[in-house]
Amino acid sequence: MAAPRREWWEEELRLLAPIMQRHLREGYMAAAESAARQLPAIARYQIDWALVNEAAWRRSREYGYELVKGICATSEAFLREAISEWIDTGRPLDELAGELARGGMFGPARSQMIAVTEVTRAYAEGNRLAWQASGVVDKERWYTVVDERVCPVCSALHGQVDVLGGDFGGVGGPPAHPGCRCFTTPILTEATLYARPASE
Repeated sequence: MAAPRREWWEEELRLLAPIMQRHLREGYMAAAESAARQLPAIARYQIDWALVNEAAWRRSREYGYELVKGICATSEAFLREAISEWIDTGRPLDELAGELARGGMFGPARSQMIAVTEVTRAYAEGNRLAWQASGVVDKERWYTVVDERVCPVCSALHGQVDVLGGDFGGVGGPPAHPGCRCFTTPILTEATLYARPASE
């Protein structure tokens, strides 16, 4: 039994990338709409949704392709190693199938980890798109979910403030690592804090 040929992985990438891009774009827009609801009414009306949509489309095309490419590359390497070891040992095929499932490469554990990580990323990206388009947010604050699963890296970032789109001391925006569940909240510009609606 040989590992799938390079052409097979390239075809997987070609088929999966548009699907991932569509889901990412939808995730970015849903997160952007949620982010807009976090702003005061006076700020929500200043969001240029055409810019948000364009940025979500561009970001989903760039990152969606790279994400699928990375998943395919990781899966290919894992599969090649597992098959090579299986050939060397001469074990039954059922054992190889069981090992692939237990290894988490194609099972629920890996799927869950990817889902958590990418939902966190989409939410953070969508938030930033909306906040940038509003023109009234200049900083963001990092928060963890404050439970026993929070890692030391994220725990140290809890409550930290950086400029909007900043990298929080080199960590980047959420997610800080695979499985990260952190998020940021907007900090409005001083001018916005003192602005009053025209009706007042």
